[in-house]
Amino acid sequence: MPHRIEDLLFQEVASQLSEAVLITDADAKITWGNRAFLRLSGYKLKECCGKHPSVLLQGKSTNPETVEAIRQSIDNGLYLRTEILSYHKKGHPYWAFISIAPITADSGERTGFIVIEHDTTSEHIQVESMEKQMVEVYGALLSSDQAQRPPLSPSTHLRAAKLKHRNSFPTHI
Repeated sequence: MPHRIEDLLFQEVASQLSEAVLITDADAKITWGNRAFLRLSGYKLKECCGKHPSVLLQGKSTNPETVEAIRQSIDNGLYLRTEILSYHKKGHPYWAFISIAPITADSGERTGFIVIEHDTTSEHIQVESMEKQMVEVYGALLSSDQAQRPPLSPSTHLRAAKLKHRNSFPTHI
């Protein structure tokens, strides 16, 4: 089957997926994105094409180590799965678990990459809420009458302190 027909079939299937799908060329510039990607990122396809995803999606709180891991994966044509804090066109952050895989021609030449994104923002918000509740419960335990409360281990104190002072996910989503 000619590659053009395969490409069209792939795009038709990928356009129906609920996961965000992005295709890039060998230089990691966007050539195509499905509706789920356009909805998640807030961009129109014509705004994305020819640009690196990093230019559109990374922002002030995106982890530089994650960005470097992605860059290394692309430079070396390697598969990568990671989670990243990305930004919608309007500026609000969202978490995404991404899988990046190289696309190779029959000759073995790398022709691009496919990126699949799963929005994990709601999971992050739930974890943040549970951690906040744990800190509140811990605080209430500490302020209660010492004779009435069970003894707290040093590891409990340490875990609560880490939760209390940890960098929080932006809650203004």
